[in-house]
Amino acid sequence: MKRTKLTALLLTLLLSLSLTLPAFADVLWEPDNRFYQQHALDCEYHNRSYTANSPQGYVDVRSAPDGVVIAQVENGQRLNVYVLYRDWGYVNSADTEGWAPLSELSLIYDYLSFEAEHGDEILPVDKSVTAPLFDAYLAAGKTTLVIWPYPNAERYSYSYSGDAGLDLLNGLKEYGVFTYTDEEGHLWGYCSYLYGHRHFWVLLDDPSAGDGVPPASEDKENPEIGERIVSTREIPKAVITPAQKPPLPPTFTLLTVGLVTAAVLLSGGALWLFYGKKRRTKGA
Repeated sequence: MKRTKLTALLLTLLLSLSLTLPAFADVLWEPDNRFYQQHALDCEYHNRSYTANSPQGYVDVRSAPDGVVIAQVENGQRLNVYVLYRDWGYVNSADTEGWAPLSELSLIYDYLSFEAEHGDEILPVDKSVTAPLFDAYLAAGKTTLVIWPYPNAERYSYSYSGDAGLDLLNGLKEYGVFTYTDEEGHLWGYCSYLYGHRHFWVLLDDPSAGDGVPPASEDKENPEIGERIVSTREIPKAVITPAQKPPLPPTFTLLTVGLVTAAVLLSGGALWLFYGKKRRTKGA
């Protein structure tokens, strides 16, 4: 019994410290990049999302800060920045990796942005407040859980129902969550980590409430998700410079130069062999 209480106490303590833990505590991936490998100790784990927003209409992605251009990304595309080196970020998208200046990227509002604005309003874990809410929700036979990037976001991140939702709800009840009350009096809960999920918010007043945004054509509608019951947080929109087509893909340019160089060398070698052989034949 004592061991069980000690384990619960340690888990609560870890959760209560999660907002102040260093960011590198949840590093799971490192860039396969020579510059990063040489300067890893000078880099800072970041893992935040940005929008490409260069004055020239596209962002040059480089092999290293101030290095060779290896790709170009048009403005408006979403890029994940995993690590920082001074004022450069190592970006990643579906088909691009490399370094880009932060001055050409616009940060997308996220849970850290929310914490910077409302950190003093976020209350520590208190299961005496949150456990009864989870109990009442589960007692009603509900298992749907909607995950939000931050309170009152325009769109939620994802949702779970059935056994998956039940497991998460029970986990949140057991370990507890930080709480925040929005301007309309709705209570929210924050969890830094649970079953592989990091840094997410749930609406404690109704964990199944949705965002009111119709699902995209490729997404399957979940009938268990309810209507929106909270207002939408107003986030200042970044002014994005209109996208411009890059003049030429850098890889194409490098390939062209390489092929031309190879052709010149091969041609020169062939001429040398031909005329050299001809001179040797005459001499014989």
